[in-house]
Amino acid sequence: MTETTNTAPAAACFTIADHVSPDEARDVLVRMVDTPSPTGHEAQLVGVIADWARSNEIEYTVDAGPGEAASIVLDLPGTGDGPVLLVYAPLDIAESADLERDSPWFGSVETLREWQTARIRGTEVGGAGAENPKGFVLAALMALLALKRSGWTAPGTLRLALCGSAMPTLGATPEELGFGSGLLRLLQKGLHADGAISCKPGWTVAHEEVGLTWLRVRLTGRQAYVGFRHKAPYDNAITRAGRLAAELEEWFTDYARTETSGLVAPQGIVAAIRGGAPEKSAFVGEVCDLYLDVRVSPRRKPAEVVRLVRAKLIEVLGPPGLDWRLDVRATVPPSATDEAEPIIVSARRAWEVIEGGPHRHIDNTSGASDTCILRLWGIPTARVGMPLRVGLDSWLGPDTLGLNVVDVTDCLTLSELIALTAIDSCAQVTPDPLAR
Repeated sequence: MTETTNTAPAAACFTIADHVSPDEARDVLVRMVDTPSPTGHEAQLVGVIADWARSNEIEYTVDAGPGEAASIVLDLPGTGDGPVLLVYAPLDIAESADLERDSPWFGSVETLREWQTARIRGTEVGGAGAENPKGFVLAALMALLALKRSGWTAPGTLRLALCGSAMPTLGATPEELGFGSGLLRLLQKGLHADGAISCKPGWTVAHEEVGLTWLRVRLTGRQAYVGFRHKAPYDNAITRAGRLAAELEEWFTDYARTETSGLVAPQGIVAAIRGGAPEKSAFVGEVCDLYLDVRVSPRRKPAEVVRLVRAKLIEVLGPPGLDWRLDVRATVPPSATDEAEPIIVSARRAWEVIEGGPHRHIDNTSGASDTCILRLWGIPTARVGMPLRVGLDSWLGPDTLGLNVVDVTDCLTLSELIALTAIDSCAQVTPDPLAR
């Protein structure tokens, strides 16, 4: 059973374009891109969003985290005690607050700095995080604004949670810890909802996603001096690490093939190798570390994957002992929402209205996100992204990670899906908790 007021626009005739223009959306996105928001340093961006909310008479609450970390919650309140639809999007970008820390591993300081300022071509915007996460933030803001301008009302509430400290990073300082700690803090303080949309890449409505486990393999050899290499026992941990890295990269291909099921194809990578002291290149240290990211299927537990990796290491290196050990550095559990949950049904129905045809899954995914936190908190959640055009970065140079260039018309397509889902979800009549 559903209930709507006379002023609510019918989902079939509601369009974002009647209430928000691409030019207006582009200007908002440019302001956000021009405001850097590394993990743990989102307060300035939250201030920009709060100013925008005030200018549009939208209710909001700022949550200040440790240091410069921050999140913001915006509400379009309902007229009654209907369901709460939460739309989640992260605020922090992949780059560190100190670009020197990322260089040269993720590009030169000059290249990284170029991406810190928004560049515009028509409705296309380039800059750090222009697509992910700030394009998702824009989509959520424009959906709320369009519904407000339309005069839409419903028993339920549309709530946006735009959160810092989301990126998968352990941070250089405790204040820079990511892994959804901003969202978790809001949930611990009372953020709640009946269903949620998590804005992450992929033009589909996904009901499941992978988790991850971060591992460190520590190899121990013997310290050595190049002048005595030929006169003493020689066991270079760096050389062993290189051979192991090649073995693991080959094994990850097999791992992904055997773990593929449902919507996911969990991947693994050797993300970093650390060993030796470049300033003392005459010497070899006794330790070399490999850092791994191994994705976890919803049909697995992270502990099972750790055991799989350990078994592979034993196969290659022999039993663990003084010469190697495996440590777990971080885990994010995989998650899934039943496809029969109203939020999945409503979001897929909205997708089909926009596309004019049956919903299509994206298979073989391996991206993890804060969506798992919402689901672990008991909130049924649909993961939804936006359609993206091929070759958008050609006018700016390579966007290797695919995070930094977007066409705002694609953001507004996601806005339309969010708005249509809200019209459907927030109009529901919640059951009387005392009814028998």
